[in-house]
Amino acid sequence: MPASLWNALLAVVVFSIGYLLTIPLWLVPPLALVVPWLWWSWLTARAMRFDSLVEHASADERRAVIGTRRREYFVLALLVTALNFIPPLFLITPVLSALAFAHYSLARLREARGLANG
Repeated sequence: MPASLWNALLAVVVFSIGYLLTIPLWLVPPLALVVPWLWWSWLTARAMRFDSLVEHASADERRAVIGTRRREYFVLALLVTALNFIPPLFLITPVLSALAFAHYSLARLREARGLANG
């Protein structure tokens, strides 16, 4: 089974359990927006960071790039998932997310390899 599929399955299982366990927090007014947004951002970061590197980086390079940039990936996911709150944009958010993560990941991989921008 490909690594990308394993990553997706594990992410969906963790997301589902966490999402269900935090549903009671939705009864607190501000958390009703924040908690789902954080969970969707976590899932987006987990899936997109891996998938954006899987075809271009070795397993060691992937681990190095992801390991040193977890926060940045999560912030990027927070930004792209926030677009889901804008009604017409939720239709194109998956494409925008994939493009943003691919651009960011490949730039970090280029950096890790010591290649010049260009």
